[in-house]
Amino acid sequence: MLDRQRQIVRALEPAASKLPEAELNRRLEMFNALQKAVHLLPRTAEGCSTYERVVEPMIRSLLQFDSDFFQPKS
Repeated sequence: MLDRQRQIVRALEPAASKLPEAELNRRLEMFNALQKAVHLLPRTAEGCSTYERVVEPMIRSLLQFDSDFFQPKS
C-alpha cells in the first residue's frame, strides 16, 4: 500500500519528488495512522469539531511537501 501511495503522491505533487524516500515514507505512515485514528473519533458534532480543530491541520501539514517545516535544521 505504501508503494502505491508514494506513486500517487509523487504523480500529484511535484514537490514531493524532492523529498528523500525515507521522509516521504514517514509522512505517509503518519498520514495512515491519522486516518485510522479518525475512525476512533465519536460520530457526534463534538467528534467533527475535534477532527476540524486537531486532525485536519495535522494532515494538511503532513501533505505540505514544499514547506520548510519538515526540513532538518542546520
